[in-house]
Amino acid sequence: MSNASSIVIEGAEQQPLKAFTEKVYLDYSMYVILDRVLPHIGDGEFLLVNLRRFVVRHQFR
Repeated sequence: MSNASSIVIEGAEQQPLKAFTEKVYLDYSMYVILDRVLPHIGDGEFLLVNLRRFVVRHQFR
């Protein structure tokens, strides 16, 4: 007993659930990779300053 009813909302895009979930999953995966795994350019200065401090501290021991 499969009576497929659909709701149509004016101006809304319709696409298969499989295609939608694949796109959402890939978009989220790319967000995670770009935002959490790869360093931000703005972090470069912070990393260099701390690396210099570490080298200076351990150079004269």
